[in-house]
Amino acid sequence: SGPNTLLRKKSGPLTSELLLKPNDFGLGRLPRNFETDATTTSVCGFCSTGCQLKIIESYPGNAAPYNNLGISYIRKKDLQQAEASFREAIRLNPDYARAHANLGTLLAQKGQLAEATGHFQQALAGNPKGRKSLTTLGSLWLKLE
Repeated sequence: SGPNTLLRKKSGPLTSELLLKPNDFGLGRLPRNFETDATTTSVCGFCSTGCQLKIIESYPGNAAPYNNLGISYIRKKDLQQAEASFREAIRLNPDYARAHANLGTLLAQKGQLAEATGHFQQALAGNPKGRKSLTTLGSLWLKLE
């Protein structure tokens, strides 16, 4: 029991590569703006194994697993759960630029442009050099005019 029970051995064919570059594996690849912004020293569930990110239970105040879970839900085409996960990541860390950008992208795809714009502004506040967020925000402003 405890956090150490969640850790898995990190050796064998492709294991270290999977942990370090989770977006490079699987049947489909995510758009660059949905990539994880960090890797983990334990298997976090990003690979959509069905574990539902049990690491969240051990570290409930950590926003990053919720962001990764949102990405996992996008891969499963469950946009409602993805949105809820991104919103939880933002609730836990209101300055989490990547979660704001991911939620903004999802909302823009759903046609909720005004709210998406706000999330891209938040993403840029946390990461002023985020070119993707800046260009997406500009295109959203043009669509809102």
